[in-house]
Amino acid sequence: MNKNHVIIIILVIVIIALSALVGISLLSNQKDNVIVYNNTIDGVGMFNTTNVTNFTFDYAKDGTDYYIANDSKTQVSVTGDKEVMEITKDDSERVNDSAAGHTIYKTTANVGKYKGEVRYVSFLENGDKNQYIYLGSPDYNVTCMMVDTFRMF
Repeated sequence: MNKNHVIIIILVIVIIALSALVGISLLSNQKDNVIVYNNTIDGVGMFNTTNVTNFTFDYAKDGTDYYIANDSKTQVSVTGDKEVMEITKDDSERVNDSAAGHTIYKTTANVGKYKGEVRYVSFLENGDKNQYIYLGSPDYNVTCMMVDTFRMF
């Protein structure tokens, strides 16, 4: 074997070793599969979320019904008062549009033990039922998924 063959063999071994390291690195950095939950609120609609589910009626105040998820931070509110939604929009910063073109706003929770924490919110209108629907979560991607997949009843 001459010197060139030895160098080629060593290079092939190094390339194979580097490929193996890259492959192992990619496999070890894979995240768990994301679980998508289908949520239903009777009389309002259906929508998908990840990591949060089990939206249940929390309380009603001033003609608005509040539904809260199992993380106690993700919320859906339903009201017949358009002004309530407009005030919330006015007090929020427009962040971006979701994949389906819904506007996402950034605001902060203004009551309760999470007061001051960031929330990403969006709004839908069901003109047939005179319903205005507020969707909010501390996770921008969850809010986008909720509003983009929302199907009204």
